[in-house]
Amino acid sequence: APASGIAVITSALQRLAEIKCKVVCTTHFLEMFSLCLLEDCKNGIKAVQMSIHAPESNDDEAVPLFKLKDGVASSSAGLICAKMAGLSDKILGR
Repeated sequence: APASGIAVITSALQRLAEIKCKVVCTTHFLEMFSLCLLEDCKNGIKAVQMSIHAPESNDDEAVPLFKLKDGVASSSAGLICAKMAGLSDKILGR
């Protein structure tokens, strides 16, 4: 369940930050920040996001810009990335 994944990754990141371990973690679990489980720029946690040009319609494709910018993303591009990776519409529709 997503809640379990959010709990596990949040706990792991909190512990790694406590022991001052430098980690790069990628996730689509924005809830870690929106539910205030983690705070950006506090306790050793620093959020950055990858910039993409999101499609304006389903016919267009997203364009990764390969540029990191500071802050927590406002939405996940997980489905866009999954579509670009070739996952079937049946799986994407779940």
